[in-house]
Amino acid sequence: MPQSHKGEPPEGEFTHQGRKISYRITEEGADLSIDGIPVMSAARVDGQYHSHMFMYRSFPNVRTLAKALVETEGKTWILRPGGAMPMPDKH
Repeated sequence: MPQSHKGEPPEGEFTHQGRKISYRITEEGADLSIDGIPVMSAARVDGQYHSHMFMYRSFPNVRTLAKALVETEGKTWILRPGGAMPMPDKH
């Protein structure tokens, strides 16, 4: 099992804004799920977490990234049974 990063347990669950978030630290970063649906794998580079959902942002820990995902769901992306999808263009 990969070592924790910055004191984070290698696996965990917590609730943010009524949503159940699960994560598992991996060698490359972390895998995240919201309400039991896999959302994404985040990369860890230079001690920061990065996500394709947030192109120009980095996060100091997986919990901060997961909270940002919950807070932007329905605004920039949507959660479907198959995983995360970008919001459709409104053309």
